[in-house]
Amino acid sequence: MNNNYIFESKEILGQSLIHGINFILPKNSIVVEIGTWYAQTACLIAQKCKNVSMVYTVDPYKAYFNSMSNIDIDEKQLDIAKNMAKHNIKYSGCSEKIRLIEKTSVDFSKEIKSSSIDMVFLDSEIDEQSALEDMDVWYPKLKNGGIFSGHHFGQIENIVNSFKSNTKNTNYLSVNDGVWAWIK
Repeated sequence: MNNNYIFESKEILGQSLIHGINFILPKNSIVVEIGTWYAQTACLIAQKCKNVSMVYTVDPYKAYFNSMSNIDIDEKQLDIAKNMAKHNIKYSGCSEKIRLIEKTSVDFSKEIKSSSIDMVFLDSEIDEQSALEDMDVWYPKLKNGGIFSGHHFGQIENIVNSFKSNTKNTNYLSVNDGVWAWIK
């Protein structure tokens, strides 16, 4: 009997990227997700994308003020989220393809070589300055032809558009359900 969870709810962020991942990314692709929370997006990608060999999901699980929602995220909430993430990964049936990295995005980016990642998904609930910082450190890690994407487009639309313009990237910017993406 299979006791694994199936991560296919339309509520899981990144759902709209699955076809693109499967059609665009090569075999043995590596994905980095910034902002794990319950690890549902990481589990979704690991389950639905057979061409993905590893999903690094990065979250320091440290208390912070969520300026997008105007709420404090405390240690208790983070402890629940981290335990749920570990539980979801364990029962995803894909735990060998998912690594939970408990570091800041910037700290983990220092461990990754430039042009070595096939997809980046920025999904942390952060302020605009942090969003730009994540874009700055992760875009160089992405291979040409890789997918650069994220969530919260409505809150950071100006930052995404400005950042994309500064990269001189002329590929189409796709937005669906608050998820944005373009090909590097």
